[in-house]
Amino acid sequence: MPRVDAQLHRVVSQLIAELYDAGADRLTVTGVHTTRDLKSAQVALTASAHDQVHLRELERIQDRIQRELGGRLRLKFTPHLTFRLDTHSDEIGRVESLLDRL
Repeated sequence: MPRVDAQLHRVVSQLIAELYDAGADRLTVTGVHTTRDLKSAQVALTASAHDQVHLRELERIQDRIQRELGGRLRLKFTPHLTFRLDTHSDEIGRVESLLDRL
């Protein structure tokens, strides 16, 4: 599913920028992972601040994002999106800082 994941990544990033006024510049889609049946997808995000506030707001406008996504993708099914915070980037930052100290 790498091709579908990449397409979803691009379109979801665009939709967040278009539909989410309150801080879309502070949100970054870091990855999308679809299930094998393409019926659901997890969208990993990083936010510069107030992670939980951004996550709640995205969940609030999730229906609008779903509708727009369905209109822009050429897939048999429009995957149901689930937003989650990406904690891997924080871990990578900590490891890099530790390596820099060596």
